[in-house]
Amino acid sequence: MRHWIFQSSPKRYRIVEAISQVHKHDNRMVWHTQASRAPNIHIDDRVYIWVSSPIAALVGTAEVETEPDFMTEPAWEKALWISPDSGPKPSRQVGLRIIQILAERIPRSAIKSNSVLAGNSFFQDRPLAIGTNFPLTLDEATELDRMIDGCQRGGALLGTAPRF
Repeated sequence: MRHWIFQSSPKRYRIVEAISQVHKHDNRMVWHTQASRAPNIHIDDRVYIWVSSPIAALVGTAEVETEPDFMTEPAWEKALWISPDSGPKPSRQVGLRIIQILAERIPRSAIKSNSVLAGNSFFQDRPLAIGTNFPLTLDEATELDRMIDGCQRGGALLGTAPRF
């Protein structure tokens, strides 16, 4: 099993709205993959959902349910692209099962100050991480889980409304 950050930009896609609606869709959604990363993403991989600037925070966790393949994006997700031009180019996608929506976001500043995570180039300010899927080490994933557990005592699980 591998661990990933899957990133979405609220400037291109209404990801916060998607996360808020996913419970209406059996807690499942699709996510586009980068061509270079798709061969390494597999069923049961753990995913940490990241919303990029201006929010810049971890907002949830998921599990990969399908191997990367060309899929039809569900209509409810397709409707959340900011404009037809902002939608992705055809790419392999994976099916995700959302495991947890965080009641409180974990901001980049909290992650950057963590000694285990600070060295990962994704969390650094410059250069900004360009792309969709970013690998994590087991130690980094374990530390994110520890941070989630610490911040989310009594946090939102599926079916409850997250505070965005």
